[in-house]
Amino acid sequence: MISYLEGVRIAQGDGYIILKTGGVGFKVFVSERTGRELGGDETIRLFCHLRIRQEEAIDLYGFLNQETLEFFEVLLSVQGIGPKAALTICSLGSTQELSKAIQEGDEAFFSRVKGIG
Repeated sequence: MISYLEGVRIAQGDGYIILKTGGVGFKVFVSERTGRELGGDETIRLFCHLRIRQEEAIDLYGFLNQETLEFFEVLLSVQGIGPKAALTICSLGSTQELSKAIQEGDEAFFSRVKGIG
């Protein structure tokens, strides 16, 4: 299992980056928030979640810290929330802000996530 990558961003697109590490480029899906927080040409360190979709594809999701990765994995355990929605939720705020909104049942906070609510 791939749980951590360190390398240089060589390309990016809508919702992903290509991270070159050890001569290999990995396509890593990132939240909008993570994409904004990534530095320029400096070394990038990502904690990763590897997802295998029924022999169709292998997807990597990257996070700047382990806390956000673990929050993402908890979101995936909720029925009806897939990786795309979980990444969008992770873009709404810090894990502390997200936890608070969940505890308070703040539906307005999550209304920006398509397909949730």
